Amino acid sequence: MSQCPVCNDEMILKANVVNLHITGDEKYFRLLSCPNCNKAVLEVSMTVNLDYGRNFLVYFIELSEEEYIDTLKLMEECKNSESENCDCHVHKILDSFEMENISRKVVLVDDYDVWV
Repeated sequence: MSQCPVCNDEMILKANVVNLHITGDEKYFRLLSCPNCNKAVLEVSMTVNLDYGRNFLVYFIELSEEEYIDTLKLMEECKNSESENCDCHVHKILDSFEMENISRKVVLVDDYDVWV
């Protein structure tokens, strides 16, 4: 599990959705909240296969209380959250939210395996 960016307590998984990255690789959205300070984040992780190697990336976007509640309700609407092939509106909205808030992301891991 992830640690809270505010108090370093263990965060609790509230919801998750598997999606597809533009490369066709799986991308994981995990909604996490801290039981200690109530901070909430949307964590995004993926392993992307590229022509020259593989990139493992994990980052989060800190959420306001309103964003947390809205995101939790949204993610709970997906009836097939474990399938990257689900094409319900939840996946599209999460992708849009991620792209619109890319400047708010905090990178935790950005590892490359390169082969040429």
